[in-house]
Amino acid sequence: MTRKISKFGNSLGITLPKDELSKHKWDNGVDVDVKVYDDKIVLSRTNKVDLPQGISPDFFETLETNYHQYEDTIKELKDR
Repeated sequence: MTRKISKFGNSLGITLPKDELSKHKWDNGVDVDVKVYDDKIVLSRTNKVDLPQGISPDFFETLETNYHQYEDTIKELKDR
């Protein structure tokens, strides 16, 4: 699908057809994560998780930042 970037107030945005979003149970008010990689924008549904006591919110940012460097080690630990 091809869409045009449009001006919304002081912002720029892209509209998406409601029927396309509804197919994936995305509706008004759904929280999404937006990631930009080079010339690509990736939208994904936000997975809200209640963190166990003692785990800081930045833990997952640190994990994501370092995951690829230590991916093999993390996978081995998972299976123990």
